[in-house]
This record gives sequence, structure tokens and C-alpha cells, in this order.
Amino acid sequence: MELGKTRLGILMDRLECEPYLFDTITNLAEDPNLELYLLQNNTKGSEPLIQKIANRIRDDGIFRFIDLALFILITSVERKIIGSIATFNEFSEQFIEKRLDAKIFAGTVLLTPLYSKTKITKRNILVLYSDADIEKIHALELDLILRGNGTGIYQGKILSVSKRGVISFHHGDNRWNRGGPPGFWEIYFKKPDTGFVIQILNEKIDDGDVIFRGEVATQVLYTLNFGHILRVARPFMERIIKDYAATGTLPATLPKTPYSNTVHKVPKLTETLTYVARTATMFTAFILTRKVLRIIPRWSVAFVRSDWKTANLSKAIVVKSPPGRFLADPFVATINNQTVIFVEDYNYSTKRGTISAIPIFPDGSYNIVADVITEKFHLSFPYLFEFGGTLYMIPESYQAKAIRLYKCVRFPYQWEYLYDIMQDVVAADTVVFEHSDKWWMLTNIAPDGTTELGSQLCVFSATSPLRKEWQPHPKNPICFSPEFGRNGGVLRDADGTIFRVRQKQGFNQYGMMFSIAEITRLDTECYEEEFYCEVEPKFFPGLIGTHHMYSAGGITVFDFLKEENTR
Repeated sequence: MELGKTRLGILMDRLECEPYLFDTITNLAEDPNLELYLLQNNTKGSEPLIQKIANRIRDDGIFRFIDLALFILITSVERKIIGSIATFNEFSEQFIEKRLDAKIFAGTVLLTPLYSKTKITKRNILVLYSDADIEKIHALELDLILRGNGTGIYQGKILSVSKRGVISFHHGDNRWNRGGPPGFWEIYFKKPDTGFVIQILNEKIDDGDVIFRGEVATQVLYTLNFGHILRVARPFMERIIKDYAATGTLPATLPKTPYSNTVHKVPKLTETLTYVARTATMFTAFILTRKVLRIIPRWSVAFVRSDWKTANLSKAIVVKSPPGRFLADPFVATINNQTVIFVEDYNYSTKRGTISAIPIFPDGSYNIVADVITEKFHLSFPYLFEFGGTLYMIPESYQAKAIRLYKCVRFPYQWEYLYDIMQDVVAADTVVFEHSDKWWMLTNIAPDGTTELGSQLCVFSATSPLRKEWQPHPKNPICFSPEFGRNGGVLRDADGTIFRVRQKQGFNQYGMMFSIAEITRLDTECYEEEFYCEVEPKFFPGLIGTHHMYSAGGITVFDFLKEENTR
């Protein structure tokens, strides 16, 4: 036992565990401020499989056993199918167990859990430990216990034997989803987001003290959704524990709200079959529309000569997307009486976006000048700002794992890449602006090891927008939700008030609509924004989405989504 180190217990049923847990524990073991101890549940001598099945039928009844058996079968088939598709390897790999090296632990304590039944499930999932076992744990003088793959609902002294209790994931939004299976009910109820929490456990199921909460866009298949939330949530547990080891402080407990739902269980046979039928229908429709009819969601842009607050979007002039391409993410600038819209210009053949320019003229006509900025990687969201009399651009370049800065050499067609203002980061939809004698960057950053860019909004500050060193905000991520996390532009009022355009994702739909929020406080201690309005895709016939707006020089630009043939 090393003095000065934070002592962390890891509750495990066995050393084999899913990758999210393996990576979390392995990375924590490498932290110089931490010392890990294995709290190993002795599960040897458990009942044979036949006896387990008999007990399950006895406790839950034959019909609930059939429910469980069908769900396990469907899940297994789905995972095999997903595992055979290379595109989905990063999801399917989340279920291939790895074995922890026992050498990473400073010591091991063997425990014998005592199980009892709950009133809800009538199964042995309540977990107690004897006084002798608690005393063995107490002797380690643990600061915190992490529930690893130890199963059950912990009761009694185990919850308080360490200084700060037992910290645990719950892969669901416990404001409406307690129980399990994680990642399923969000799809069944067609929720646009799937949540997770990090909590300090109490004796109630999934009702601990939540110290961190996040949400990501729901995937369309159970395997994908479960694997996705495991990957996205993982870095935050690691970060919280490492910060605790360095500072001795855990995040403050988030407010609780009344829980009005039942505790979710394994779906009934009818619910599983409904999920299978919906999935089959969805993929049949996908093949018919996308592959046979070649009808796909396609973005276009439009502009209206008006300030954003008074803009009538239905009166806007539409810029027709060229064959085989779509245009999106428009920004506008006027220099020397020349007004130009800059857009993402996505080519379906190359599957890559470039930045194109669209000069617009007083009579409403326009001209598309393609590829004013091209790279070997995807570009989009060509955010514009002026500094020192020069026009700059920060296009989205997440595939380059950097936030890149470009300078306008000759407006509007000649641009020069200067340097990366932030490196080793997967970021999207970056905006920068001046406020209160500082320059602020709002950007969507993917959690470590993922490309999830639809939920997490982070803030940074610097003395100049051209600096390479940006200070992260202490409250990062300031937003963590697909309902309002991702940027869709930034707007300024005549008096300088700043508004953020916030994309809102739907179930199985990116860019369903957007909202606008006023930034009411932005400083080195706090970020606050207040809802102003919501913009739905109703301004033109046949729209299914809109996710961007920008306004400058009396011109408002925006984009919209239709299903149409790309030819």
C-alpha cells in the first residue's frame, strides 16, 4: 500500500470483461496517482446451466423464460450479422471480452456475495456481504470503489465501506429508463437520444446520486446502440476517477427528478417480435428507396435578403445542387460590394466534401464556383470570421484530426492553409467569436476513441483567434445531448447579443430541425444559454430536415433536406 496514492477498489465477478471496462481499468492502472485493488466475487461453484434454467422458470414462469430465450436468440443473431459487416466492426468489437491482467492490482480480496430476491423480479439479484468480508475491504482503506462487472443491486455496508462509496455506470437515462436491457428501449420507443449516467450507488435500482450525465443519438439497431453507448461513455468514468485521484474531488451531484416509469425488464415476446418486424421493414424500405429508386436525403442551401430575425424563409432563393452533389452548411461574407456564400460541396462519387463559393447578385441570380478549398480529406461547415482586417475560415476537418485555419488571400477564390489551431482532436462545426475581451471557440468534440460528433459541445478561450493554444473551459463538456449539443451556426443581434444555432437530431434522422438559443453568460467559470426559438422544416414543400443558419450583411443563409434522386 503506497502512501499518497488514491486507493481504488474494483468489484469484479471475473477478470474477463467487455472492452469498455477492460480499457477503463487498464488505463486507470497506469495513472501514477492511483493504486488498484481487486475485489473478486467468488462465483465458483455456481449452479449448473440446467439448474439455472429450472430456477428461472420456477421464479419467473415459463412465459417470461420464453421472452428471455427469444431475446437472447435475436440478440445473438443480430450480433453475428453485425460482426460480419466491416463497417460495423467498431460496434461489434465492444462485445468481445478481454481478460484483465491480475498483475495490475496491488492486492486482491476474495469475497463471497450473499444473494436475495427482489419483490419486482423474484430473482436473486440483491447483493450483501458478510461482516467478515466488509472488514477485509475496510482494511484496505479504500477511497472509492468502482463497480466493474460485479452484478446485482448492492445493499448494506458495501456502499459505505470506502470513503466516497461505490461509483458505477448506468447505460441509460435514469430519468426515464431504469433496469434494462441497456440500449434497447430507446429504439423500441423511437427515442432520438440514448443516455448514460455515472452515479454513486445507493440501495435503489439505478437511482444513485448522478455526478455525470450524457446523451448520444440513438442508433437503429440494438447491437449498434448498445455498443455505441459503451464506447462513448467509457472515457468519462476514467476522467472522473483520474480527476478525483489528482484533486480529491468528485463532481457535484446533479438534481433528481421524480421517476414516473416502471423499471424496464427484458422485452416480452410480442415486444421483441415488434422490434424484429420494424427492423425488417426499415431495411426493406432502405433497399427499395436507396438502392432501387436511388432516392436519398439530399441537402440544399438558400438565401434571403433579410436579417435573421425578420427572415421569411419561404421567400428565400434556392441554390440548385449540381447533379451528383449536395450543398450544405452555408456562410456568407460581403467584401468590396461582392457577396459570396461559402458551402460544403459534397460529391456522392468521391464521398468527400470540398468548400465551394457561390457569388450572389442583386437580381437574385448566382454562380457556383466549385472547389475553392480542397483537401485529401472531407471538408464542410466553412465558418468565416474577420480579424485585423483579414478574412479567415475554419472549415470542419474532423478526418484530419485537427481544427485547421485558412486565410483568404484573394476574395473569394484564393485561400491559404496556415496551420492547425488545435491538433489531435476529432472536432466538427467549430465557431469562434470575440466576447468580453476574449476570443471563444465553441466546437463539437468526439469522446476519446470515437467519432461521435452529434452531442458533446466544448468551449475554449484565447487572447486571439489565431493562437495555437486554447484554454479548455472548466465545465467542458458544457452540453452533452443530440437535442441541442451540435452547432449549426452562430448569429449576432444588432446590439451584439450572440445566439447559437443548435441542431436537433431525430430518431434515425440527422438534422431534423434546429433551435436558436441566446448565450446569456460566457466567461471562464460559466456558460449559460437560453432557448429563443425553434425552426422546423416547413418553409418549403416536402422537407424532412434543416440544421443550419447564418446571417451577415443583411443576408441570411440556411440549408434544408429533401428526399430526392441525386441525378
